[in-house]
Amino acid sequence: MKKDGTFVDAKSKQVNDRMEELVSSASHSLDDGSQPPPVDIDTLYFEAVGGEKRRRVYGLGSRAASIYPSSC
Repeated sequence: MKKDGTFVDAKSKQVNDRMEELVSSASHSLDDGSQPPPVDIDTLYFEAVGGEKRRRVYGLGSRAASIYPSSC
């Protein structure tokens, strides 16, 4: 995201919107009033960007292997 609040490109906006949806749905309380399990942001991000493509994860480049070693 740029300093003025706009996104660098359409893909970054799409990933941001998807992350907001996933975090919101993962953090809602369950119907029986109990607390939801802790949210794993790394897993949600991996899902939001569509997984790996050509052994890379969008926004992480070659560093993806250190965060997601089993998939890269």
